[in-house]
Amino acid sequence: MIYVLSIDFGLEPNVSDAVILLADGEEMPFDFLFPTNHTNATLSVDITTTGTNLATFSIDDLEQNKLVSIRSSDFSGYGVHLLNVSFNSAELQRDITFTINHQQPIVNLQIITLYALVNADVDILASVDKGTHMNLEWFIDNVKCQEFVTEVSTQFNITHQFTERGQHSIGLKASNAIEESSAIATIEVLARINGFDVTMITPDLIQTTDTAEFNVTLSDQAIQPMGSLKLKTGINGSIITQEILNITANGLIITLDPIIQGHKTASIVIFSEVDEEEFPFEFDVWDILNVSLVSNVDAMEVNGYIEFDFLNPPPSGFDYVVEYGNGDNETSIEGVLYSPFSASPWTYKYSVPGTYNVTLVANNPEYEVTTAVLIRVQCPLPASDIVVENPDGYQLPFPDGKLYFNIEMKADHPTPDNVSCHYNFGDGTSPTSGEVDLSFGNVNQIEYTYASPGSYDVVINCSNLVSEKNWTLSIEIVEFSVNDFGLQYRQSVGLNSSETAQTTFAITLLNITRVPPFVNLTWDFGDGSEQIEEAMQSFIKDHVYAKRDTNVVSLTVDFKKESITVWIRLQIPLPVSDIVVENPDGYQLPFPDGILHFRLQMTADHPTPTNVTCQYNFDDGTTPISEEVDLSFGNVNQRNYTYAFPGSYDVVINCSNLVSERIWTLPIEIVEFGVNDFGLRYRHLVGLNSSETVQTTFAITLLNITRVPPFVTLTWDFGDDSGQIEEVMQSYIKDHVFAERDTYVIFLTVDFKNESITLSRNFKTGVIDFEVDVHHALITTGVFTFTVSGIEGTNVNYVIESGVPGMSKTIQVSGGVGEAQFSYSTLGGHRPSVTGWNDTFTEYAKLTNAVTIEVFARVNGFDVTMMTPNLIQTTDTAEFNVTLSDQAIRPMGSLKLKKSINGSFTTQDISNVTGNGLTITLDPIIQGHKNASIVIFSELDEEEFLFEFDVWDMLNVSLVSNVDVLRVNDYIEFDFLNPPLSGFDYVVEYGNGDNETSIEGVLYSPFSVSPWTYLYSLPGTYKVKMFANNPAYELITSFWIRVQFPIPASDIMVENPDGYQLPFPDGILYFSIQMTADHPTPTNVTCQYNFDDGTAPISEEVNLSFGNVNQRNHTYAFPGSHDVVINCSNLVSERIWTLSIEIVEFSVNDFGLRYRDLVSLNSSETVQTIFAITLLNITRVPPFVTLTWDFGDGSGQIEEVMQSYIKNHVFAKRDTYIISLTVNFKSESITLSRNFRTGVIDFEVDVYQALQTTGVFTFTVSGIEGTNVTYVIESGVPGLSKTIQVSGGVGEAQFSYSTLGRHWPSVTGWNDTFMEYVKLTNAVTIDVFARINGFDVTMMTPDLIQTTDIAEFSVTLSDQAIQPMGSLKLKKSINGSFTTQEISNVTENGLTITLDPIIQGHKNASIVIFSELDEEEFLFEFDVWDMLNVSLVSNVNVLRVNDYIEFDFLNPPLSGFDYVVEYGNGDNKTSQEGVLYSPFDVSPWTYKYSVPGTYKVTLFANNPAYELITSVWIRVQFPIPASDIVVENPDGYQLPFPDGILYFSIQMTIDHPTPTNVTCQYNFDDGTAPISDKVDLSFETVNQRNHTYAFPGSYDVVINCSNLLSERNWTLSIEIVEFGISDFELRHRHLVGLNSSETVQTTFAIFLLNITRVPPFVTLRWDFGDGSGQIEEAMQSYIKDHVFAKRDTYVVSLTVEFKSESITFSRNFRTGVIDFEVDLSSLKNDWGVHFHCERNRRN
Repeated sequence: MIYVLSIDFGLEPNVSDAVILLADGEEMPFDFLFPTNHTNATLSVDITTTGTNLATFSIDDLEQNKLVSIRSSDFSGYGVHLLNVSFNSAELQRDITFTINHQQPIVNLQIITLYALVNADVDILASVDKGTHMNLEWFIDNVKCQEFVTEVSTQFNITHQFTERGQHSIGLKASNAIEESSAIATIEVLARINGFDVTMITPDLIQTTDTAEFNVTLSDQAIQPMGSLKLKTGINGSIITQEILNITANGLIITLDPIIQGHKTASIVIFSEVDEEEFPFEFDVWDILNVSLVSNVDAMEVNGYIEFDFLNPPPSGFDYVVEYGNGDNETSIEGVLYSPFSASPWTYKYSVPGTYNVTLVANNPEYEVTTAVLIRVQCPLPASDIVVENPDGYQLPFPDGKLYFNIEMKADHPTPDNVSCHYNFGDGTSPTSGEVDLSFGNVNQIEYTYASPGSYDVVINCSNLVSEKNWTLSIEIVEFSVNDFGLQYRQSVGLNSSETAQTTFAITLLNITRVPPFVNLTWDFGDGSEQIEEAMQSFIKDHVYAKRDTNVVSLTVDFKKESITVWIRLQIPLPVSDIVVENPDGYQLPFPDGILHFRLQMTADHPTPTNVTCQYNFDDGTTPISEEVDLSFGNVNQRNYTYAFPGSYDVVINCSNLVSERIWTLPIEIVEFGVNDFGLRYRHLVGLNSSETVQTTFAITLLNITRVPPFVTLTWDFGDDSGQIEEVMQSYIKDHVFAERDTYVIFLTVDFKNESITLSRNFKTGVIDFEVDVHHALITTGVFTFTVSGIEGTNVNYVIESGVPGMSKTIQVSGGVGEAQFSYSTLGGHRPSVTGWNDTFTEYAKLTNAVTIEVFARVNGFDVTMMTPNLIQTTDTAEFNVTLSDQAIRPMGSLKLKKSINGSFTTQDISNVTGNGLTITLDPIIQGHKNASIVIFSELDEEEFLFEFDVWDMLNVSLVSNVDVLRVNDYIEFDFLNPPLSGFDYVVEYGNGDNETSIEGVLYSPFSVSPWTYLYSLPGTYKVKMFANNPAYELITSFWIRVQFPIPASDIMVENPDGYQLPFPDGILYFSIQMTADHPTPTNVTCQYNFDDGTAPISEEVNLSFGNVNQRNHTYAFPGSHDVVINCSNLVSERIWTLSIEIVEFSVNDFGLRYRDLVSLNSSETVQTIFAITLLNITRVPPFVTLTWDFGDGSGQIEEVMQSYIKNHVFAKRDTYIISLTVNFKSESITLSRNFRTGVIDFEVDVYQALQTTGVFTFTVSGIEGTNVTYVIESGVPGLSKTIQVSGGVGEAQFSYSTLGRHWPSVTGWNDTFMEYVKLTNAVTIDVFARINGFDVTMMTPDLIQTTDIAEFSVTLSDQAIQPMGSLKLKKSINGSFTTQEISNVTENGLTITLDPIIQGHKNASIVIFSELDEEEFLFEFDVWDMLNVSLVSNVNVLRVNDYIEFDFLNPPLSGFDYVVEYGNGDNKTSQEGVLYSPFDVSPWTYKYSVPGTYKVTLFANNPAYELITSVWIRVQFPIPASDIVVENPDGYQLPFPDGILYFSIQMTIDHPTPTNVTCQYNFDDGTAPISDKVDLSFETVNQRNHTYAFPGSYDVVINCSNLLSERNWTLSIEIVEFGISDFELRHRHLVGLNSSETVQTTFAIFLLNITRVPPFVTLRWDFGDGSGQIEEAMQSYIKDHVFAKRDTYVVSLTVEFKSESITFSRNFRTGVIDFEVDLSSLKNDWGVHFHCERNRRN
């Protein structure tokens, strides 16, 4: 039979209780099994449950009316559930099934729907908060209309239609098994809205200042209950609602204020609670535009920022384009009408100078306006690097009075634009102005002449629109005098004695800085040669001496009526370094010896100083000694001096010649010698086995002197019957070998004059041998084995003390070796001892601390980190931090640290290492890659830490030379300036393809070749470059060397082609300067011409290459005799010539007439003859000479002005003629005549050019009539001719030439009939060429040059290549572009051909030598790439995460480089592949770092020849946020004294990005120094700090935290309060009471009244009133729990003790008394058990 129990589970679905009363039943234990049909339910009692959906438990001693509580926390479903209860025992099994009906009470029943349309369905809604299994009844207007049941639902509805407008009542009744609830509401039934009309009154385009108006009208049908109708207006989605009570039949005006511009979508909605009618409209709102563009400046610097803004912008709604005038523009965001206001005002940067018209085009969809501003962008004058130089110095001569100065920009800044300079010369004249060009490298030369001597301040002001610079030149115009001259000379370059030496003399000026014109110099070089300069040409004069000698050179200076002679004696100076004065015996010398030895020598191979005299002052009152010394390299000048008395002396040594001086000082002391100055020591003996000898070394020491005087005698007695006497002391060291073990006394007797002293030493050679196999072992496990021997005899006893108290061993041996082993448990050093004796000989010996051993713990627990970066310089120190853990504790001093760098070790004790670590330093000194090792070690164990880093110094080395101008084939000396002590490679490129390179792999090789000499064999201006580098840095320096050929001493011809007699009134002198022999061409030659007629001399550059003629002329104003002085010079030479000429009055009697040999053609053709005019007394015809020719054939010619000395005339036939010439000049006249007969020979050649030997010339000859005509043809080469006979016709002869060059064949002919005879000389001209061979073309410059260089090629010709002058040419090309030039001036010394590449890249060059008959081509390839100087720069080096940084290139080349920029975080920027010049599309550019850190941003720049790496460091940090950083003091603001400890914490409470590298400084306001440390502000990390105050008081603790980007400050106000026990108070929490039979636990709480923390040493004594108590010597907690055994009333007391104070607190209270039962007796099951269920109530 099944009994059903209905259990009420209460109101909450997730907490339900059921109580079952088990009536009389079997008194035995049962197992209760609770299966349930609710799959998620778990039934439980207050016992542990097992299983998934079964609760199993047992009940012991089941009695009548025993209450069992069954609880379910998972009954989440409502409804009927079955509960099966199984009673199981050995005797029976019964099942009881319970039905559980789970319901909820009804809570908050309400009706929701309040409005409805008439004659339309409406859903009436209702709801409850809680309630299940409800029966629902609906009532409308008090009439029940519907009823239904719902199980579990919170919302429900019915549908109804109302036919009448007005208010209706709605009712709802809900009930379930638990309770019943009702709800009543009123619903209003309304009519539908219709009959409205809305019109827009205003136009559909208005402005923001206008109002949009609409009229709303209503029809009769729209009448409705008053108050239920409303009007809703909206524009672009923004809604406004208003009542429309006042709408009449005339309508209602509705207004909308748009404010914001744009296209508007408007809506007028008439609505009630249940219906609406909408009227949509569209219109536009746009304002007429008055906006214009303005800027903060109208002139600005390049790359500066200008600020643009809008003037009168509308509040909204316009688009714009700002065009900057350079192709850039600023455009509003597409589709965002109001975008300008996110960027206004804004800045813009112009990177190119110019004048820009900046235009604003502004518009909205209806209106547009255009405005513009004019911006001038200029490069400013840089703050530095513009130099105003006066090259002649500040003292200028008068009467010259000329000031020259230059304005130049010395560094490659951007060129300042539109610069005008204003010059005020300070002499009262009006200032002048002018524009200047300040582009880099351009020199603006300004000249001004002062009218009188004086001091002047020249004020120079240069400016443009954006900058201004001022300079002042202070100068002095000085009356010149020859007394201002001085003379110096440079060191001569002397070679072997058989060779010449060149010396350069320099003229110095004492009071002025420039020489006026017309200063004459007369040089006497002291070797029998002299030179005169009519006008001083240079401050430098070179002279070559034939041999080494000391010469007296004089210079006489003449100016106007003044004259002075200065002279100088030539000598080689003492070098500044490398002369050494040494005293080898030290500074304390013995007396009466008293001898000072010193030496003087030159230690480096400098030129030997000449005529050097040294003076020695010995500082003892004697006369200084002087002598000449030889300071040639390697020679040692040894000197000595004997002092007469003891004392301290400063020896001064002064060496000098006429041009230099050096001084040294030697401090010495002459000491009275005595034998008491001797001491005797000996080294520790080396003792071996008893059968071996022992050697000891004795050492003599000197106490007060550094050398022993002569005649000291030593007598040695070694105590073993041996000795030794030294009559004169030989050595400070004496070795002696002892044959056996024993005790010895050693004596040393020192005798000197009448003094004697004996020194002695006692020692024993040892009788106990005590050894250990190892001297170090580990604690406990390490075993030391000691062996002992040495005492002879049987029954030898040894007692070995381990060195640890109480640990020893005794062993017996029979005269041999004993052994004992020890293991130590004590760390540290121990010194075992041994005592030994034998009972036979009673020999006894004790050896204390015989050996030293160490017992070590294992080395562990260390950590070593490198603190410095992995690239440092030699001046830096590599630092490492060594930290030790607790495991690393060891005996003090037994642990060591070994540090090494590249294998070189040093060792130190690390006993002072604490938990904070030890800083270890390594000083690299030498550059290179370093392998460092830090080894923590004992003798038995070690731990090694390996590191690698680099040591390289930044380079400051540069290349210098002793001269910057020299002759070809002279030697120049190069040296390094500021070379590092070690570690750099170099390449020196001499600019001509040669270079000097350090030895590969030998970093320090330069010092084996510095300084060094070099010889230039070709003239030119050479850029000498040094490429210096080490593996980390690179440096390039350069300078220019000018090498010139001097003007040769001979073979320079100055010619006057018209002779020395020139006609007047013509008066013109023509002359030429040329080099007549093939010397090397002198370079950069300037000639000055003084025409001796009072006119100013003229200067100009001339070309003295072989064969080139420099033609010049000058017109004289009067007849007379003149000496024309021509002075030609360059930087290395000078030549002077004098032309003596006469300007002669002209006469016609000076004319004569000749004619040249005729040129005959064929007999049927005309004949041409050349007549020549000769001059008898003059060498040229003046102008206005008239000539009248009569050629004797009926023809003539008049020349009004004589045109030429040559006259050609053609005769029509063969005949004899008389020619006359009449000359008329002014009122003079003369007639000259000549008779001659025309020629009859025709002479032709088939070709005019042919090759040597193989080429054939065919000559044809005719013209003489008759038979048996004979022609003799001369080839033009001596001895080569042919004779032919013809019969009045044409003869022919062929020639092949073996002689190269140009030839002029001749012919002579006659006939034997008419006896006609004609000779034709030089009838034709032919050229004989060799094949083009024997040429060589070499490229002189290296195959890699820069765009500023010139590619040079040398063309040389062999003997076979000699050709007729002018017939050979050269064609040069680069990358296909050709130019051609004559090479008639090519000599055997060669011709230099130049090509200017300009553009970078790979070049294909061609040199072609060609004539009309042959050619030879030479091909070359080379590269043109500039060295890179580009580097990377940034606008900041610290920035925030996600901020933008700007990068740019500094000094980028104009063309030709690729790059990769690595940002240090894996990102990079790379130039476009294959586009060499791509960077300029993106420079400058921005980049954003999104992760904090320190980034090395590296630029790898390269072209095909060079690579350059530069870098910058960028630190990216998160800032400290402005909020959410909390500084907390957990103990409150009142802290007790004498505890006085403040605890506080710093943490970030919101998950902001973690600020990086934050340092906090704490100022505790108590006079102590502020403390700083780093903090970790990552989210939720707590940085805990504390500080102890020494005195009570009020303090403001200031905490400042910052990193590179941000800073935050906090102040903690605290009070340190004197503590008293009266600050205590005692309370207790409410007790927790259980059943009456159980214990009760109570919690007591201590409260503090005036302080927030208890100081230490407070004692608490508890008395709980139940006979128990507790004492806390130091208070542990503010909480105390106590368990009372039974219910009762107790008095609890607490006594607080602190120092001498005491106080007692007490509390009375009663423990709890709750009983809780359930009676189930009213229920009965089939066992006869009654169950009763009632609600549990709390008392």
